[in-house]
Amino acid sequence: YSLMKPQGFLLLLISIPNFILGSLILARNVKDGVNRFFALFAFSVGFWALGLAGYIYSHEEFKAIAWAKAYYIAAAVIALAFLGFSLNFTDSWKKLNKAIKIALFSFTS
Repeated sequence: YSLMKPQGFLLLLISIPNFILGSLILARNVKDGVNRFFALFAFSVGFWALGLAGYIYSHEEFKAIAWAKAYYIAAAVIALAFLGFSLNFTDSWKKLNKAIKIALFSFTS
């Protein structure tokens, strides 16, 4: 078994800066909704890349399925996080009532 398949290695390299970026953005101002949603976006991209790498390196079917489930969840969170980030960044988040926020996030997940 090859431990360093090029695709998996690149995905691991992609995940690390995303985790670092998310941490730095979140540490800068944890109370700001823009920062929270962008950090969530960066973390979910990192987990997505990590999940794909885990899938590539899996040698047993049950492990591959577990990694696949993880990266599908991460991909769904990417969409939710980017929606939240864009709504917060444009100040549209404050204009939405709670029911619409719930509906938007329910529809996208």
